[in-house]
Amino acid sequence: MIVTLLRRVFCCLLCRKSEKGVKLLVLCGCLSLLFYLQWNNKLLLRRAKIRDAQNEEEIDEALEIEDEILLAQYQKRLQSGDVTPSNMNFVFHNKFPKSASTTLNYILLGLARRNGFNYEKINSGNIANSIQEDAPVIYFVENNFKPPYLLLKHQFWVNFTGRIPYEMRPTYINMIRDPLDWVTSRYYFNRYGWVRDPGCRGEGCSMSREEHEMSLDECVEKKLTLCTRPSPYFPYLCGPSSACYDHRKDLVYKQTRQRILDEYYFVGILDHFEETLRALEVLLPSYFGGAVEILKGEQIQKKMKLTRTKNKKKMNEKTRQYYLNGPLKYEAKLYNFAKKLFKERLDFLGIPITTTTDD
Repeated sequence: MIVTLLRRVFCCLLCRKSEKGVKLLVLCGCLSLLFYLQWNNKLLLRRAKIRDAQNEEEIDEALEIEDEILLAQYQKRLQSGDVTPSNMNFVFHNKFPKSASTTLNYILLGLARRNGFNYEKINSGNIANSIQEDAPVIYFVENNFKPPYLLLKHQFWVNFTGRIPYEMRPTYINMIRDPLDWVTSRYYFNRYGWVRDPGCRGEGCSMSREEHEMSLDECVEKKLTLCTRPSPYFPYLCGPSSACYDHRKDLVYKQTRQRILDEYYFVGILDHFEETLRALEVLLPSYFGGAVEILKGEQIQKKMKLTRTKNKKKMNEKTRQYYLNGPLKYEAKLYNFAKKLFKERLDFLGIPITTTTDD
């Protein structure tokens, strides 16, 4: 408003017959005021950025304290036997994409035959193949539930409470992946596919040649939306509600963290795939008994090598820091929290960590 007023005064002076000295004096005053206003605006913006940074530091410190308290409470729950499956007749593994889905599917097919449970994997093209919606999954379960039942699907967390008979509400399990590795794998998989089945997937098939051949590091360097706006990570554990998409990611982090503690019987870690299966053998033996034996079999090992992402490149440190301090800051924080819960669970079960899985 003030800038507009100054412009009007300046134009008025040019149009009217006034003494040259008066015009020059008023003009200098207007320019000085204009420069001051611009300088003051920059100063206010700079102060706002500093204030936001300070607020973010305070938020992060508070979250760290909360994390420690929740971890201590979780230890007590484990010791008191308060972490139990909600329904032994129905296990739902709502998977993250690019997190050993194919390998786990092969293992579960073998386990279903060995342990005598009913297993289904909802694939692309199925009536319930909607990652973001609850209703199709609930409808599918109502019409296909045959206990003992294990369901595997790429799916955001589904709220079954009050929408399905109690005996059909599942015991939730999941296995998550380092979000930086997850973004890297999805980026190159969309362009190059698997070792056994090369070729583009999804959005990778509609890219220009330049975009297709661009590394993730180059993409981040150019700040393209292809890589600076990663696919949603939180909803797979949090759900499709607005609270899981809030622009305040610290709030989404808290919501998702609580969901893990309240709704999930077990959350494994892809980097420790074998240890995840060993824990499940103990926690859900009627489903996962013998899982590690099948994993180490020649057939599964061969399939694992063939379903690795083709042409995947490790991101450089600059790209890594960009994600850790920007788009994936709170996702990485959630992963680290889940990893601490995982280690607490393994310690309680007496399972050492001895392997690391590479995709």
